[in-house]
Amino acid sequence: MNFSNQVKALLQQDIESMATLRHLFVAHPDSDMTRNRKINFQSALSFILSMEKDTMDMELLKFYGLSKKIPTPSAFYQQRQKLKTELFPYLLNLFNSHFPPKLYGDILPIACDGSEFNIFLDPGNPDTYFEPNGKSNRGFNLIHVTALYDILNRQYLDAVIQPGKKKNEYKAICEMADQFQCKKQYKPLFIADRGFGSYNFYAHAIRNGIFFLVRVKDLNALRLLGAEDFQSGDIDISLERILTRSHSKKKCLQPDKGNEYRCLEANVNFDFLPVGSLGEYTLRLRFVRFQIADGAYENLVTNLPENHSLDNLKTFYHLRWNIETSFSHLKHAISATSFHSKKYK
Repeated sequence: MNFSNQVKALLQQDIESMATLRHLFVAHPDSDMTRNRKINFQSALSFILSMEKDTMDMELLKFYGLSKKIPTPSAFYQQRQKLKTELFPYLLNLFNSHFPPKLYGDILPIACDGSEFNIFLDPGNPDTYFEPNGKSNRGFNLIHVTALYDILNRQYLDAVIQPGKKKNEYKAICEMADQFQCKKQYKPLFIADRGFGSYNFYAHAIRNGIFFLVRVKDLNALRLLGAEDFQSGDIDISLERILTRSHSKKKCLQPDKGNEYRCLEANVNFDFLPVGSLGEYTLRLRFVRFQIADGAYENLVTNLPENHSLDNLKTFYHLRWNIETSFSHLKHAISATSFHSKKYK
């Protein structure tokens, strides 16, 4: 049996094992999917995962074959309505557990990025609907997916789905850091582009035993370092930042470290210092700045120790690009942009 068949067999095995726990994944455990139907729990789940770009009638024909007893689209819709969405993260984790991770030394490099998906047109959904513009005369609806991608193993590990108009990548990456299950045999490293760097994420990652490597803009680097430390040349320094909600220097608990304080405004989310709090929160970070071309520099914020050289950091960050190509495969080769429902759920 070749590898692709082995993988498919494992997936079918997982779906069958979940069928024995069907009551956990349906809306009404006492009645949903208890009868012997053409579309049972296993076939409904397998069918959803196998659908491509064709119409529902054609997808049913491909899945069930040419038969007079082929289920109708209506029958499938009714069965699908009974499934809880929680079953998909469960299946993802169960399926991933079959494959031991490939590591870079003792590091598991994990890319985090977001991508937008067009869904059915629904002007009545204000959270996903965007008004007509130069790209669309009718308007369009979007969802935003922020995902964790195991780069070396080419596996998705987690995802947060948000309505297009409520996109919040800062919140999404914090949520996934909190949900991530760290294991003793490796050290996870979240690698992210500009748009994910925040004190809140750094704190969530450190609390959960996660390394991170995040690219930041010059403006964010300037705020982090302070004007007195920011320069155009190469930088590789460890620093301590004391976060507070108060502008008053008199309330500082460590007045001798005045240059290390950063005040968080009320509109800045930081889960460990509520607005109005008089407490302080200390972060220990490493900031790296290096030249990539004449007059052009990149900035990275990390908590990787200094025994990881600059070349190491560059190698890790270069690996991040694999999630971009994976999104392309996911959307176009695997037809993840082809939705077969007009309901947001």
